Amino acid sequence: MIYFVVGGVRSGKSAYAEALAKKISPDDVLYVATLSAFDEEMEKRIVRHRRQRPASWHTEEISYEFEAITLDRKVILVDCLSGFVSNIIMANEEVEYEELIGMVLRNVSKLIRAARRSNKEIIIVSNEVGSGVVPASKMGRIFRDALGLANQFVAKQADNVAITTVGIATVLKGKFPE
Repeated sequence: MIYFVVGGVRSGKSAYAEALAKKISPDDVLYVATLSAFDEEMEKRIVRHRRQRPASWHTEEISYEFEAITLDRKVILVDCLSGFVSNIIMANEEVEYEELIGMVLRNVSKLIRAARRSNKEIIIVSNEVGSGVVPASKMGRIFRDALGLANQFVAKQADNVAITTVGIATVLKGKFPE
C-alpha cells in the first residue's frame, strides 16, 4: 500500500505522515530521511528532526539511492520526495533540462517499483509546488518542474493521496486510517 502526503511548506504534511505511520505500526517504522545538509542551518534542522522521531523508529539517511534502503520494517516513511529531487538536481547541475527531468522521473519510478515489491506500507511525503510563482532562477524552475512531475507520477501510482493545508489533511484518493 502506498500513501502519498503532499502539501506546502509548514502545511503539516510531515506531522500527518508521522501520525499515520504510528497508527499503522507504532514501533516498526523505517524513517527514510532525504534532507541533505548544505549549510549550518540545515544541519541544525536535521538534528531537530532526528530528536523528534520516536526512539523505536529506525532511520536511514539517503540522498537518492533508494536501492540501498533496508526494507525490513512494516512501515517505510520517506520524508521527503522534495529533498530526494533536490539532491538529484544538485548532484547533476551540469545536465541539460530534459535529461535532468528524465533522471528525476527514472529515480522516482525506481522508488515506486521498490515500494510495490516490498509489500510494505509505504508513506511518501512531498511539497506541493503547483500553487506558487514561477521561480526567478533556472535551477528553481528545474526543481519546480521536476518535483511537480514527480508528484503527479507518485499520485497516480499511489493507492491513497492526501493534501495538507494549514495542518488539515484532505483525502484526494483512496482511504486513510482514522
